[in-house]
Amino acid sequence: WRTAEPTLSQMMGEPISSDDARAEPAAYGSAVLEATARVRSAAAARADSKSTRPDVVLSFMPLFYAPKSAPLQYSLQGEEWPLRTNAFSILATLGETKAQGSVTFPSGAPDVSPVVTHEAMTHPEDLARAREAVELARRIGGSQAFSQSTEAIENGAGGPDMWTAVYDGRGTCRMGKHHHDSVVDHELRVHGISGLRVVDGSVIPVGSPYLAVPEVLALAERASDLLIKHHGKPSPEATAVLNVSVPDTRVTIQGLSETLGGGFSMMQA
Repeated sequence: WRTAEPTLSQMMGEPISSDDARAEPAAYGSAVLEATARVRSAAAARADSKSTRPDVVLSFMPLFYAPKSAPLQYSLQGEEWPLRTNAFSILATLGETKAQGSVTFPSGAPDVSPVVTHEAMTHPEDLARAREAVELARRIGGSQAFSQSTEAIENGAGGPDMWTAVYDGRGTCRMGKHHHDSVVDHELRVHGISGLRVVDGSVIPVGSPYLAVPEVLALAERASDLLIKHHGKPSPEATAVLNVSVPDTRVTIQGLSETLGGGFSMMQA
């Protein structure tokens, strides 16, 4: 939606903004996605009436975003620099999809890469969810909740070829009971191979519209308990390490920096 309120396109300075736009240092701290909302679509409710799990995420971005010209999700590449369109976008993300792709192995040689084919947005239910999510975003963007009148920019959003894929490794080594439809069991052990476990986001059976960090942390905690239970109690040295520097209930940037040192970025932290 076009807006008279300055967005990031007018606040970044050269070469991103036009020559007459003054750089606003506060804009450099923008997370690009300034707000998110999670909802359960009607299409998902019809498919599974018992579940209340949100399957759509709407994200507010103070920047113009064009699916055809922005291959990188949440990037500044909605158009060529300098950015000309002062607008905000609401991104609709589907956290659950029905379409399935394929993985084929052209050779049995370990140094030959498999061929991964994505068939995103080819299932009718996915298209129904996409249309519903886009319509909800349109209603929100055009509502009176915004303090000024806006003009919607028609970019074909919701169409079968107007989307950007967000690839997620969850489910590629999914957890389950049987070897024919899963890779690991509920103790993260690989089916049919003794002494091997997988502990990362790939064992999570189903994707979601959420970042996987909390899930992966929970997996790591669970895996440590399983390994300690399997191999016995930790050594006195390991116990001593676990008891050093018990964290406070609050986590601060300064505390992380002091603990981790300058070699860690905030994203790694």
